[in-house]
Amino acid sequence: MAKRSIKQIEKDNKRILDELAKNANKSINDIAESCHFSRQKVWRVINNLEKNNTIWGYVAVVDEEKLDKKSYILLMKRTNKPVEKKLINQIVNGELKNGTR
Repeated sequence: MAKRSIKQIEKDNKRILDELAKNANKSINDIAESCHFSRQKVWRVINNLEKNNTIWGYVAVVDEEKLDKKSYILLMKRTNKPVEKKLINQIVNGELKNGTR
């Protein structure tokens, strides 16, 4: 018989994932301390989560405004007509002006 139930394993995985979601840069020791797990258990869980592709990358979430980048919303009317190559290039290169069709 298994030492831990599947529900308990899933609960432990979720606790570790929650900690990683708060700060993916946290050390294994810090995660273990905040979850009240051993360091070895946290390492083993993270390793298993990486192997089964639950965790597949660590990404920095950046404030775009601090990098002086702007966000845009593009609204297009859907038609059956093909889009002109020139318009596609303008969209890709960000050369459209407000209200341009």
